[in-house]
Amino acid sequence: MENHFLIDSDKLTQTALEKKHRLETDPSSRIDHMKYLPGMDVIESDVCEHVMKEMKSYDYSKYSAKDVRRALAKDKCDIEDFKALLSPAAEPFWSKWQERQSLKPASTLEIQYISLHHYI
Repeated sequence: MENHFLIDSDKLTQTALEKKHRLETDPSSRIDHMKYLPGMDVIESDVCEHVMKEMKSYDYSKYSAKDVRRALAKDKCDIEDFKALLSPAAEPFWSKWQERQSLKPASTLEIQYISLHHYI
């Protein structure tokens, strides 16, 4: 299968271009970016497990306008506040939330993305 979306640069050497094309077209030439490479420190973490547990336990219907107001009043939100801000109960507050962020996001997804980076 030929890749018609290659973008080459005249600043790359012929060897670099060949390697770039091989990586773009031959999956067997790529490394698994999730594996530790030799010499790297393996740092154990339960972050993924914790996030997955919180995600599975998330019940958006349990949050009310009161929970959203409480979260909006805080300078730094915890996980429960963040869940409230992502719930349907937060929809009437989005304009206030946007003002607080001094941004005018174009969509709900953008609001959620911005809040994720701001509150966590």
